[in-house]
Amino acid sequence: MGYSSNLDTTPDQALGSWVFSSMTANATAAGGFPAAATNVLNIGDTPTDFSVFASVYGVGAGTTDYTVVSIMGSTTSDFSSGNYVLGHIVLGDGALIGTTFGAAPSVDRGPGHYTVRCHNVATTGLDSTNAVACPYIRLAAKTVGGTSSLNGVFTISIGR
Repeated sequence: MGYSSNLDTTPDQALGSWVFSSMTANATAAGGFPAAATNVLNIGDTPTDFSVFASVYGVGAGTTDYTVVSIMGSTTSDFSSGNYVLGHIVLGDGALIGTTFGAAPSVDRGPGHYTVRCHNVATTGLDSTNAVACPYIRLAAKTVGGTSSLNGVFTISIGR
């Protein structure tokens, strides 16, 4: 029996990392996504698997708080067009996550280590013949709630 494909990379193969210092509600530009495409990683336009490793040290989990970290891909280096959401990490109040996203976790999603496996190919619908390779990857966060916040380190590693 072989190892799961989710275990075929290690954080030391990291190509880039993003450090979010304490973000609070409404402290981020343009609805939570950075106004400028900073910390953009070019992984090439060949279909590629990658993982996002999140070490979350602090996150607001009050009864009105949650945070969404979006893993975004784009066909343009400045994210001016051709943008796609490739994955999400949702943290915070479990009950509010359930109300907002449809399935409540048993406990709040707070500090800890999370891994999301992604692919840099997006589709423009359910038809996979409209697949678009996104060479440019970045992370963006949106905090929601009066005391919501996020503090952690996010690292991207390409699958081998």
